[in-house]
Amino acid sequence: MPLDERDATRLRDIVIWSRKAIAILGRRSYDELMTNEEKRLALVRCVEIIGEAGENVSPGVKSALASIPWPAMYGMRNRLVHDYGNTNYRVVYDVVSGDLPGMAGQVATFMAEQGHPL
Repeated sequence: MPLDERDATRLRDIVIWSRKAIAILGRRSYDELMTNEEKRLALVRCVEIIGEAGENVSPGVKSALASIPWPAMYGMRNRLVHDYGNTNYRVVYDVVSGDLPGMAGQVATFMAEQGHPL
């Protein structure tokens, strides 16, 4: 399945913003994150962008990357944007520290296989 430029751009955004979030969090513990508002806000923004990019990936690419939790990705984005007063930073922390590294790697590998290395 050839990867068109629109999908390549969205997938690239997912990888780039995932890597940014991972770098922002670094080796901080959840408690350390909670003492740094700038880092928390930056992580939320990264996750919002990842979710928006994921929503705009074509159905064919979503099928090819079926292990990516596409609905959850956009659902989290919606929650962060529309229910911003109730942000659960534990969930944000868990996603960035636990889910994004593997997901970004999987998307980057897929892109390279499709002739769109980062």
